[in-house]
Amino acid sequence: MGGLYLGICPGAYSSSDPQTSFRSAVWVDEIPFRLLEESLRKRSPEYARPYSHYGPTPVIHQEWLQILGDWVQLRSLILKARTPQQMIRLRFPEKRRVLMDFKRSFAKTRAKLLALLDELMKWVRATLANCEILTVLGI
Repeated sequence: MGGLYLGICPGAYSSSDPQTSFRSAVWVDEIPFRLLEESLRKRSPEYARPYSHYGPTPVIHQEWLQILGDWVQLRSLILKARTPQQMIRLRFPEKRRVLMDFKRSFAKTRAKLLALLDELMKWVRATLANCEILTVLGI
């Protein structure tokens, strides 16, 4: 889709050993990440800071629980969307080329977004069982 990725890694980012954080992270393309980012900005004061998505930002356990609640609602909205226009209102996508591809393969893209969201929520829940902080790695 896009050319940039944002990651989420367990625990705090280690500037002395960044490869460990990068290897343990899950990565999401920048375009679907736009759908998820609104909840991060809304629920995490650290992530709401200007330019926060350009570097590592720790997000605490309680904020992740709220973010997960938002993502469950987002999943419901995606599931209910029957037209590309209904999805576009959710801030997806913006780039003209991506928008055209999205409209052409709406059902397939919607199904992949739902699968991505399901897998990501599953990973976050499982990881929160062992971590108090998950760090969003910037682009």
